[in-house]
Amino acid sequence: MIYADYNANAPVDLKDRPGADEAEILGITTESIRWNESMSVGVAALDSEHKMLIDILNDLHSRVEAGHGGEVMRVVLTRLTDYVHTHCRHEEALLALYGYDQAETQQAAHVEFGNKVMDLQLMLLKGDKTVGQETVIFLRDWLIHHILTSDMDYKACLAGHDLK
Repeated sequence: MIYADYNANAPVDLKDRPGADEAEILGITTESIRWNESMSVGVAALDSEHKMLIDILNDLHSRVEAGHGGEVMRVVLTRLTDYVHTHCRHEEALLALYGYDQAETQQAAHVEFGNKVMDLQLMLLKGDKTVGQETVIFLRDWLIHHILTSDMDYKACLAGHDLK
């Protein structure tokens, strides 16, 4: 499986690094994620939306690191919830329109993502002090395993269309 190496902007094949920690290889546990062309799905609008998710993650990460509390976290999670709704509906509509054969799988992953975000919001409302770090970890993992794998699977389907 190939993931983007955020520090060198080059692909990293995890099979070449047996026993290596995935997050360490990706360099995203203590730094902000920088979007690069290896993350592109070939559709400018979807790339822009993926960049927004990365921006939200980077914003959340910096706020967690700075020790910001519940109200700031609620704002960031609300922003994330809005993003999830907008982006996922847009992506799903394009996949359905162009007949992507894994559209239902993609939609199920989006529902799971939205449910997890709602769970994080509930944790925050209950006063859970770990919700910030848990959210950063969840978003990082989702970005790695969804955008860089699942979303790359539909790239060929959308490539033959004049999508900007």
